[in-house]
Amino acid sequence: MDVFIFLACFIVYVVLSEWWLKKKYSIKRKKGMLVKHVNKTHKKMEGALFIIVILGILFLSKGIYAHYWLFSYLISLGFIRSMVKWKYERERREYILELNGLFSIITFVIIGFNTSII
Repeated sequence: MDVFIFLACFIVYVVLSEWWLKKKYSIKRKKGMLVKHVNKTHKKMEGALFIIVILGILFLSKGIYAHYWLFSYLISLGFIRSMVKWKYERERREYILELNGLFSIITFVIIGFNTSII
């Protein structure tokens, strides 16, 4: 039951903080729910990261510590997206939302592991 409450609080925080940041900084997201890659390098970086994580899960940890790989992937992905958007699309300010998502994931992982919820 604690897991569901924790996840619900996390989702509410992410939705409200993203709404507030969009309103405060007048950020307009691109259409669609999926990520739009900034350029080919961005696409290749995310693809390489995905392949590294899959290989790490399959061969290095043999599936035992897959959740560590998953959280590492999400944190690395958030970092890559925020840095690429900051570098190439700074005027759109979408990197602020990416950094918020990255901060949210890091907070979720730290609180979850320290309280043994995850």
